[in-house]
Amino acid sequence: MQPGDQRMSCAELEAAIDEAREFEDEARDARGVTGTNAAAAVLFWPGLLATYVNTEDAIDAAQDRQEHLMDIYRSRSCE
Repeated sequence: MQPGDQRMSCAELEAAIDEAREFEDEARDARGVTGTNAAAAVLFWPGLLATYVNTEDAIDAAQDRQEHLMDIYRSRSCE
């Protein structure tokens, strides 16, 4: 939740929901195996674990934000 969420217009809510979805997608992409985190795993495997945990937290936060905004969106009968 952020201050001002309740004052957003339907269009602003849609944009914020899209932004949260994009953030979730980016976090999911960062969680995948890349050259950087594969190299980190070879050199320092806890680093890969930390990356995975951090991205899971980011995904959860993005999903929570989307749900919160959708609740407001529905309560206003935006469509």
